Parts: sequence; C-alpha cells; structure tokens
Amino acid sequence: MPTSTSRSRATRLHSALGGWPRRVAALLCLAIAIVSAVRPRTATSDVPSSIVLVVSRDLPAGSVLTDRDIASASLPNHSVPHTAIHNRSSVVGRPIGAAMARGEPLTAARLLDTSITESLSSTQVAATITLSDQGQAAIVHAGAAIDVYLAAGSTDAVLSDGIPLTDGKTARAVTVKPIASDVRVIAVQPHVGDSGVGDAGLTLVVAVSEAIASQLSNHPSGPFVATLRPPS
Repeated sequence: MPTSTSRSRATRLHSALGGWPRRVAALLCLAIAIVSAVRPRTATSDVPSSIVLVVSRDLPAGSVLTDRDIASASLPNHSVPHTAIHNRSSVVGRPIGAAMARGEPLTAARLLDTSITESLSSTQVAATITLSDQGQAAIVHAGAAIDVYLAAGSTDAVLSDGIPLTDGKTARAVTVKPIASDVRVIAVQPHVGDSGVGDAGLTLVVAVSEAIASQLSNHPSGPFVATLRPPS
C-alpha cells in the first residue's frame, strides 16, 4: 500500500505536469501551420503560363501608349486573351480605343487602327466619297491618284470641260474643273446603303486638304465619278 508520503509526492508531480500535454499539442499544431504557410506552393507553379503585355496604370480612352505605360506580366495560359500582344514595339505610340485598368492585358481589339491616319501628311485629312458606279473598282485602288467629279444626274452635276450634260429636261454644256484634282486614294470599301453592303456604288477614303474636304461636304449625297491619273 502506498504511504501517505508517496501519495503526496504523486499529487505534487501531477500538479506540476498538469496542462503540459495540451500545451505541447497546441505548440505542435502551431508549428505545422507555420511550416505550411511558408512552404513554397508547388501546385500553382506547375500551371503553364505566358508572358503578356499589360498596362502599368489606369489609362483613359484615347491615350497614346508610351513605354512607361506598358509592363510585362505572367498569366496562366487559360487566362491569356486570344489576341494578346507580346511585342512591346508594336504598341508604343498606338492609341487605345477604350479606358483600361492597371494590369489589364493589351489586345489587338484595344488598339485603334491607325493605318489610315498614318497615310496622311500634317496638312491632310481623311474624307470619304461614294462613286456612282461599282464598276470603277476595276480601275480605282488604294494608292491611286484620281480626279473627282459629281456624277451626271446629281444636283449641280459637273463633267469635264465642254461635255454636254442632259438632265432629262434640258441639254446644257458646262465648263468647270473637277471638285478635287490629284487626290490620293487611301482605301477602297464597298458602299453600305439602306439595304446593306453590295448596293450600287463604291466608297473611297481619300487624303485631301481641309479646303477640299469642305468642298466635298457640300455634296454629301454625291454620287461622284473618279477618273484615274497616270503615276506621277
């Protein structure tokens, strides 16, 4: 039988150790949590990714991109837009068509098409004219130099010097110069009328001075006739 002294010693030892198992277990759990938090996450590092160009700050619509507006970022392949741009030199100096938020990938759809404005000199603007005959597409092409006249049948229609013009009521001879001479064609596009693409007529984008653009605007409905000039 244990003596009272032995029982007293056991009681004091139990009191001294009381709570330590729980404390040790709590410390072990805390250590495991810390190790899990600082351990490199290898699961996400195995996801295939690509380097894309993003904007480095919030930009309003129409902003012309500079080198400091562009940064590189790694995105998971499934998050990379199909039209994402990877070549920095191809976007510097290009304007964006809509506002962009910091970190947003640059895509072809975000950039404005500057092919037309790049064809203009500092004294030119781009204007559109509608030709009366779709068949003129056979001779008119981008880069061509043309003279522009109002088509027969139009109000105040004009033709080349001294050619009779019949308006259905009277025949008269007119001696005038073209509305625009030696105009450079930037682009040729199908004319879109009330019934859609394919209507009779052809739309030209031309590079003209502001004065010529003003003259063309006096005849908004056209239609026009274009004559091709020989290469200069």
